[in-house]
Parts: sequence; C-alpha cells; structure tokens
Amino acid sequence: MIWIGVMITNIYSFVIYTFAVHFNFLFHVYCAILGLSIYSVLYFFKQYGNIDFKRWFTDKVAVKSVGILLIVIAALFALLWLSDSLPAVLRNTVPENLVKDGLLTNPVHVLDFSFYLPLMVLSAIMLMKKQSLGYLLAPMMLVFAIMTVINIISLMAVSMMYLASNTWPMIGVFSILVLVCLGFLWRMLIRLR
Repeated sequence: MIWIGVMITNIYSFVIYTFAVHFNFLFHVYCAILGLSIYSVLYFFKQYGNIDFKRWFTDKVAVKSVGILLIVIAALFALLWLSDSLPAVLRNTVPENLVKDGLLTNPVHVLDFSFYLPLMVLSAIMLMKKQSLGYLLAPMMLVFAIMTVINIISLMAVSMMYLASNTWPMIGVFSILVLVCLGFLWRMLIRLR
C-alpha cells in the first residue's frame, strides 16, 4: 500500500518534471522514472486487481474519519488552486504566476483538478462505504498526500534560502498536515491482519 502510494506520487512529480521543468541533463532520468512508475502501477493492478483488500484489515478501521480527512484535504487544495485560477478565468486573463514562470498552464492544477483530487474523494467515499478498493486507495492517497506535502515543504525551504522569503508559517501548517496524515495512515495500518 505504501509502495503504490509512492508510485503514484512519482507519476505526479515526474509528469511535472518532464513537462514543466526547463530541459536539463536529468531529462532522460525523469522520463525513465515516469515510465517505470506508470508501468509499475499498471503491473500492480494487473497482479492484485482481484484481491479483496477489505479482508486485509480488521473491522476496527476508522473508515469514517480517514474518509473525512481525505475529503477535507481534497477540498482545501481545490479551494487553494481555485483561488489562483478562478479569478483569472473570470477576468479572461492568465494568472500572474504562469506569465512569470513562462508556463502555458499550471501542471499541478491540471493534475490535481483532473485526476488526483477526484481520486482522493473517490477513495474516501469507497472507504466510507466499506468497498474493497477503498481499503487500498485510501492508504495510497494518504501516502500520496504525505509525500506531496513533504515536497511542498522542501520547495518552500529552498525558496526561503534563494528568494529571501518567509515561508515559515506555511511550512508549519504543512508540517502539521503531514503529521495528521501520518497519524491516520498509522491508524489504518495497525488494523492490518
């Protein structure tokens, strides 16, 4: 479950690196990691797609609280990204950060709006309805959230060093989110049979 969460995080990160980071000497490495991660996820679902993941857990899994946490995380990120993109859409302009960064669109917004945030909500709903796939997807999405937020914290720390900006308050908020997600992941994993 942790491994599949790491693989979908790799897909997320390396789609961004391959399509939105300026070409550099690591380009082929990015492509290789992206491809291997995609094929690893496909192989995983081919091998284990028929397993009843619900049977891996005891009946004492906190399905409701984990599901609610995933929905809250998805909603918060959706609101955060909408605060950037929606005003520009309503004014029929391009968001300033895209112009500044020389991007056509924000790949993070594209991936989150079209795939990752809906998957997080679906995982939550499936888990709360005690569907087998929800017992795989929910921990996977918690791992994704943990790793993605750690990446965000790392980027903020680096930007503080190079841009002389103060991101400590946001680093604190995101660090709390990591700890909360770790706690909920732990609550699920201790209920494995």
